[in-house]
Amino acid sequence: MIVIKEGDKLYDKLLLWITANKNGWKRDYNSYAPQNIFVSKNMNINVIDGIVIINVNAENSKWIQISRKFNNNEHPISIEWIK
Repeated sequence: MIVIKEGDKLYDKLLLWITANKNGWKRDYNSYAPQNIFVSKNMNINVIDGIVIINVNAENSKWIQISRKFNNNEHPISIEWIK
């Protein structure tokens, strides 16, 4: 698990990827094994084979989970980002 916060290079790059890929997200009630976990105060991101899962602290401290499939050519994480 990697803890990230606003202003961190990885946080900013993940946010940029999420913002650039606003379409295709859906509410998700499945449970996923953790693989590439990024944690911030109000958001947890899990990236597994072909899926990005985001748990976000919405209004009234109610957490919701959304997910989006991605193609390999649009993978949200680059090893260089983590270095």
